[in-house]
Amino acid sequence: MITSGKTPTPAHEQHDATTPQAPVATDDRLLTAAEVAEHLRITTKTLANWSSAGIAPPSIRLPSRSRRYRASDLATWLSTAEAA
Repeated sequence: MITSGKTPTPAHEQHDATTPQAPVATDDRLLTAAEVAEHLRITTKTLANWSSAGIAPPSIRLPSRSRRYRASDLATWLSTAEAA
C-alpha cells in the first residue's frame, strides 16, 4: 500500500465551503467591514446602520479612521446573538 504521507484532516476540522464558519474566538485578525458583512450575509450599509444603532459587533478605529473588527469579537458577538 502506498500512502501520500499526509495525515487526514479530522472530521471536526473539515468545513463545508457553502456554510460560513465563525472565526475562532482566540483569533485576533482584524477584519474589514466588507469581510464582516460578507460573513454575516448583509450589506456594508446594513453593518454601518447597525453600528450607528449600537447593535453591530464591537469595532475599533484605526488612525486612518477606517473601522476594523477583531475576529474574536465577531465570534463572541455571534455567540451572544445565538443565545438570545
